[in-house]
Amino acid sequence: MATTVDVLSDKWLLLRAVALIALLYPLYLYFVHPLSRYPGPFLAKFTDYWRFRDVRRRRSHLTMVALHKRYGPVVRTGPNTLSIADPAYIPKIYGPGHGFLKGWVGNTIGYNLFTTRDAQYHSAIKQPVASAYGLKSALEFEPIVTECIAAFVRRLDEEMVQSRGKKPCDLAAWMQYYAFDVIAIMTWGKAFGFLDRGEDVNNMISRLDERLDTIAPLSQMPWLDWLKTKNLVVNIFRDKTNGFATLAASLIQNRQKDIAAGDIKAEPRLFIDRFLDAQRAYPSVVDDRTVVIYTTSNVMAGSDTVAIVLRTIMYMVLRDASSQRLPYLDAVIQESLRIHPPVGLGLERVVPADGLMMHDGTRIPSGVQVGVHAWAVHHLDPVWGVEPEKFNPERWLQAPGESAEEHQARVATMKRASLAFGAGSRACMGRHLSLVQIAKLIPSLLMKFRFELVEKSRDWEVVCSWFVRQSQMDVFIERR
Repeated sequence: MATTVDVLSDKWLLLRAVALIALLYPLYLYFVHPLSRYPGPFLAKFTDYWRFRDVRRRRSHLTMVALHKRYGPVVRTGPNTLSIADPAYIPKIYGPGHGFLKGWVGNTIGYNLFTTRDAQYHSAIKQPVASAYGLKSALEFEPIVTECIAAFVRRLDEEMVQSRGKKPCDLAAWMQYYAFDVIAIMTWGKAFGFLDRGEDVNNMISRLDERLDTIAPLSQMPWLDWLKTKNLVVNIFRDKTNGFATLAASLIQNRQKDIAAGDIKAEPRLFIDRFLDAQRAYPSVVDDRTVVIYTTSNVMAGSDTVAIVLRTIMYMVLRDASSQRLPYLDAVIQESLRIHPPVGLGLERVVPADGLMMHDGTRIPSGVQVGVHAWAVHHLDPVWGVEPEKFNPERWLQAPGESAEEHQARVATMKRASLAFGAGSRACMGRHLSLVQIAKLIPSLLMKFRFELVEKSRDWEVVCSWFVRQSQMDVFIERR
């Protein structure tokens, strides 16, 4: 029978063992861990709290550029995480068949096309609707884009030009209004009314922004993310209602009633029509919940990315007077996508069983998180030519003395290094549609109006919480 002395002795042994582990584990992380050879912030070597704190400050996109500028193309940003700023790793990490699964952010609770780690599930729900996002389909939506542009131009004229006095326009907000309404019409045939009312209807945009602001920092610490949002106990008591999803479900039902009654236009076919076709063709994969996921993801992701690119183009053009003539729209669009990619966090993947071979011959072991960071690559890599940190559309044009073949090869290399729309099977499905909207709207605005920044000496405000969204772009508008 154990004596009191024996029990106390056992407890002291346990405490000593715990204390020894607490002492040795940080030493292991710093000196022995497979990532110990890579430089990075001191705290990041021991805990993901560094990542949490950095993202919570909502300037992570600039932090990563500064870290890679200081430490080089490979930086340790967590005990088990590497950030890479070298486009040569893009096909290795995101290319098909390499087995790099999405990082731990997201799981089967609240799964969708963006958060799921299951490659088979992602492929299964993507395949039924992939054709809806092709270039052909994007061009079929042009009539809707044209109608929304006309409405946008008309509302700017009514609100800003026809008003008495010189009235500043919050162009950043209006770009979001346009992007939200156009993708909503494309999705289920009904605008939210942002353009008509000239305001954030029902605070829908601000609520979505607040949600991203909350989720982004949590996503950097797996245990905290699980504890607060994804464990089964929390989800038993969580309010399952989702205002946006409820609205989407209602609009889907209305569309189904219109289809049954024959009260719809033959063309263009909306996204919801294509999603419902997919449900009929793949009933075992596309259930009612998946249709809601398709529609909500379409609107939320499509509106944010398009608005961010539109703001970047207009802001950069207004800051650079020589570009206001826009003799080369495609070059301006490509450069805007480069200088301000919409996503500001790393596109992280988990290294598969056979590891990741680095350029120096070392191998990153299985289980490590790695990701090529769009902002770091776009702002630092020499593939972009001189001064990659500056907005310069001419880098996309044929240089003096450069042959057509050399120019085409150089542009192709730059496009392969671009992560504006992601890469691989997880690349943005709506990139063709986004480019159609952008290429049609920008000339329409600049041919109709003259824009002038209200405060030319003040920079816009930018926050990073997954998407790198901008504000404080007040402009004066007058007719040409």
